[in-house]
Amino acid sequence: MYFNAHNDEEAIALYERAKDALSCKSDLIIRLDDLQLRSHLQTIALAHNLVFIPS
Repeated sequence: MYFNAHNDEEAIALYERAKDALSCKSDLIIRLDDLQLRSHLQTIALAHNLVFIPS
């Protein structure tokens, strides 16, 4: 746990080596580049003074 660089709130960093310890049903996983998330990500970026450039 560490303090986030954008708003000093607590944040958790997960490393690839932890992926075997995490589980989630495949139908609940959404890729960050999924169009369903785009407007949500843009709203979050705007609220935190970040630039969102979709790929």
